[in-house]
Amino acid sequence: MIDNRIPQPIADALRTGHGVSNAELVAPGMSGAIVFRCDGPHEQSFALRRWPRGVAIDRVNQIHHVLTVAKKNACDIVPSVVAIDPQRCGPVVCDQTLWDMCQWMPGRPLALDASLDQIRRGASAIRQFHRAVESLGSRQQIAPVVMSRIERAAAIDPILPRAIAAADSHFPADLGHALGRASDLLRQNWPSVAKRITRSLQRYQVETASTQWVLRDIHREHLLFTHDNVTGLVDFDAVRVDSPWADLVRFGGSFLTGQNNSDDIWEAILAGYGAVSPFQGRKKCTPFLDFARDLHFSSTWISLANWVIWLKDQRREFPCGNEPVAARINELVKLAVLDS
Repeated sequence: MIDNRIPQPIADALRTGHGVSNAELVAPGMSGAIVFRCDGPHEQSFALRRWPRGVAIDRVNQIHHVLTVAKKNACDIVPSVVAIDPQRCGPVVCDQTLWDMCQWMPGRPLALDASLDQIRRGASAIRQFHRAVESLGSRQQIAPVVMSRIERAAAIDPILPRAIAAADSHFPADLGHALGRASDLLRQNWPSVAKRITRSLQRYQVETASTQWVLRDIHREHLLFTHDNVTGLVDFDAVRVDSPWADLVRFGGSFLTGQNNSDDIWEAILAGYGAVSPFQGRKKCTPFLDFARDLHFSSTWISLANWVIWLKDQRREFPCGNEPVAARINELVKLAVLDS
């Protein structure tokens, strides 16, 4: 049975073009996209996505191009882009929403307490993707991830006090409790945290870095394993040009509340990636551990502030529901406490 939330023209194209007989909604994430698993003949499965409103078709085509290049260069963990309508390439606009489809990738994400060897294998898979898209070009520049963190920390300053002061009693109990903990932590620490973010990241503004197309939002749930082997990479909404190390920090940081020592995690990441410093300044190359700690600290606290602002000040809603949002905020609180 094909879910009736899929527009009829797309459902018809799935049936006639791909032999799809069943399409079911997958539990939504936090990006605003809606994904359906579509099952066809010969054990073929596809991921049908409805993009959030406001995403331009040119942006989706750009993402498709990056995926196609990666696949062409033998990065088999990347899904193949599949035309919804075999008679027409590219994403489809239907009922004023944007849709696309790709191969469904096998596997399951690593647990929070994954072994260091599994984490190392994950870093190797990220390196495989980076190598596969190197042909799209690279450039020397100040790492965009550094600039964006400094700019966002400055933008948060005038907004955060109002968001912290806003009532959270109208939220469901679990989410309200998480927001209360986050607000208390930010009230006590944000002024000193903001200064530390700026101070720690400014040193990377004087060093250019080798940048290329990277994933930018790669955490443990986006890399799929079958037994101990990486068999799938999913969620490419954020791909852009940046420092490859931004991906390593994002991936490694998603294990820091588990059982492994943080330095052991970063060393496993570095061993799996086989990296040298991307920074090309005249000074001695910045060690990865320093960069990882600085970037992860800034990302944790900025993310925590973002959630408080989005929910308490801007009253945003997320399709994944309250429980995953509360869990994410609680995870960030735990990381922030570990870092403070």
